[in-house]
Amino acid sequence: NKYTMISKKEGGTLAQKDLIDVLTPENVGKGDFVDTDHFKTLVVILPRGAEKEFLACYEKLAPFDPRSDLARQAGFPAVPQSMKQFDVADKEGFTIWRVVALRK
Repeated sequence: NKYTMISKKEGGTLAQKDLIDVLTPENVGKGDFVDTDHFKTLVVILPRGAEKEFLACYEKLAPFDPRSDLARQAGFPAVPQSMKQFDVADKEGFTIWRVVALRK
């Protein structure tokens, strides 16, 4: 209903909000999102305190598909050093990031 939509838009954590309301021209730059034949941008929402651990391992994350040859390659699909934090405030301490990844 309309009340739920308004309260979700104005309250709640980043994990509950619609990204169209969170990632606006005020906090997203022109080159922040990549969408090409070879690359795509993923959005990651991290809870407070998880940033250091995620930054240390995101380049090593791989898709879990045992049938895929790409799943066996260490470091696929994240582009090294492509993590970027968006300047978005969250009352619960969640942070929002982007990472550029290779397309399959």
